[in-house]
Amino acid sequence: MSTEEKITSIPETSKHPKPKRLFKIDKKHIQGFVAGVLVSAIVFTGLLAGYNPSFLTGSSYYISTKTVADIDTIYYLQGDSTKLEYANNKAQKIKFIPTGKQYGFEDIDIIVEGSVGDKYSLVFGVSSSDSPAKMTLVGASKYNPYIEWIPLTSIEWIPSSENGDFYRSNERGVVISVKKSGVKTFVSPIQFSQTAGVIIEFKNIGKTDIYSVFNILLTGTDGSIKNYKVLCHNIRIES
Repeated sequence: MSTEEKITSIPETSKHPKPKRLFKIDKKHIQGFVAGVLVSAIVFTGLLAGYNPSFLTGSSYYISTKTVADIDTIYYLQGDSTKLEYANNKAQKIKFIPTGKQYGFEDIDIIVEGSVGDKYSLVFGVSSSDSPAKMTLVGASKYNPYIEWIPLTSIEWIPSSENGDFYRSNERGVVISVKKSGVKTFVSPIQFSQTAGVIIEFKNIGKTDIYSVFNILLTGTDGSIKNYKVLCHNIRIES
């Protein structure tokens, strides 16, 4: 038998049979499946973002777990400055003190001293060490990587006519306005306008010192409240 005859005589049974295709995958089916997954992902993301916009930036702490009742820190802005400063019993112009008697007036929490032309904005917050944000402030809840917000229902100022040991309070000493949000502040690299505050302006010149007393009433969206009694001292300008 020749070599050629040996090769051609190899039986057909040595070849592997082709597997049968059980089903046919259509490209249109794949495209439809992918499109469906994408739509579902977009809808899911939209729902989460609508519930909490900070989801889109990888954070979830723009609304604080604290309430208005937890407020324990007073900041102030001087003039048109956007720099927050602490008010405490060592501050020169704005003093946040243990409730007590000041200049003969009872139950004072905050003292604001100034002369004609001076302007201050009081801002409220919580000195929470467990906050993942840098600060906790009262105002309109909006995502900010540095701020946790305590939302408000209202902020009011209520004038009070009182007799001190030596003086009687007089509303002419200052002009007061309040903002539920809109006070411009600056924290780290971001300036924002969601902060609530009380604006105090010394517009009148007095021949003698003028003392004005009023209450600040803050009401949170959960119904919690906080009240501070403020004494403003309009210092006379020597002629």
